[in-house]
Amino acid sequence: MWAEWKSKLPKSLANEDPDMLIHLLELSSNDSGVSQSEAQRELGVRQPRLSKLMKKLLNEKWINVAKSEKDGRVTPMKATRAARKWLSGLQERLTGLGAAPKPGVLRSSTKTPKPEMGCLWDDPTSPNAPEPNTVKLT
Repeated sequence: MWAEWKSKLPKSLANEDPDMLIHLLELSSNDSGVSQSEAQRELGVRQPRLSKLMKKLLNEKWINVAKSEKDGRVTPMKATRAARKWLSGLQERLTGLGAAPKPGVLRSSTKTPKPEMGCLWDDPTSPNAPEPNTVKLT
């Protein structure tokens, strides 16, 4: 599957984290684009990492960066037609594999807790519930 992923991308983007790349392109695909600070927050990366990825996307002409018309201090990035076409093609390929989520959403933001951790919303009377910690007083 990794070879398939790499074959569908320009060489400069082939080794990028698929989740990060897809999420950034989805964020920047809306009409107003996405600010760098918002992208950093959403992706959980720091400015140097985002800048390197943005430079690669700019070189491939997958994003445009321009000053905001509303606030000149903000320079949102917007996905280009080429990037949106690639995202659409990816979604079609995933749908063909039976793996695509709802249209327009390529990435899930919900995380499933690990079963061994237990959750606050678990039923403590369930046969699968972890045993509570007990302390013996002597």
